[in-house]
Amino acid sequence: MANKNQKPNNSQKKSQTRSAIIFANGENPFSYNKSKSEKEFIKNMISEIKNADLIFACDGALIYLDKNHISPDFIVGDLDSISKNIVGEKLEKKYSQKLIRFTNQENNDLTKTVEYAISKGVGKITIFGATGKREDHTIANISLLAQYTQKLEEVVIKSIWSTIFAVGKEKTFQVKKGVQVSIFALDKNVKITTYGLDWKLENAQLKSWWMGSLNQTSSDEFTIKTNSNTPKVIVWIQNS
Repeated sequence: MANKNQKPNNSQKKSQTRSAIIFANGENPFSYNKSKSEKEFIKNMISEIKNADLIFACDGALIYLDKNHISPDFIVGDLDSISKNIVGEKLEKKYSQKLIRFTNQENNDLTKTVEYAISKGVGKITIFGATGKREDHTIANISLLAQYTQKLEEVVIKSIWSTIFAVGKEKTFQVKKGVQVSIFALDKNVKITTYGLDWKLENAQLKSWWMGSLNQTSSDEFTIKTNSNTPKVIVWIQNS
């Protein structure tokens, strides 16, 4: 498995904005490595790790990162998950110089990590491990994308199945034709218009979460426009 420390020098990077990978303590993204598509996902994830400026682990995500020989720059959270067993205690000692402990419970560990990344000058974040396991954590993490998008140049959640974004005023996505897309409104009063999907929305107000789900791209790109200046729409895009 790749070593996170083997990455390009800053002089080789095209963007001036610092980029980061955050691994949350959801489903282990390295557990998918059987089918061709799963192996491709792992390959792409490792490439992102090598090219990121910083790697963050949310609390217990350190356990699966260490097993896969990924050494994060920082481990952030209340650190209760890595203190529950002997393995975690050993990791606490191994990574003692990288532990960033926040004991307040006003934010979840993912938000604590995102805020800490921002304090380190990060403007672009890709999050792995934010879904799976407990459904309540998955829903919370996805909904928080709207909050993070207001503070960052770019932020996405990636899994073996999909890539998830939050959208404000307008965003165009480059995709393949026939890709599954679902749209969820965090505010039932926001008006949504789409282009490039089989079932077009025109100033639609999605009163229930299911109403914008199970759509499909009709070309190699699609656009979402809303009447909101702040991100109030979550877009789920099937990996292709």
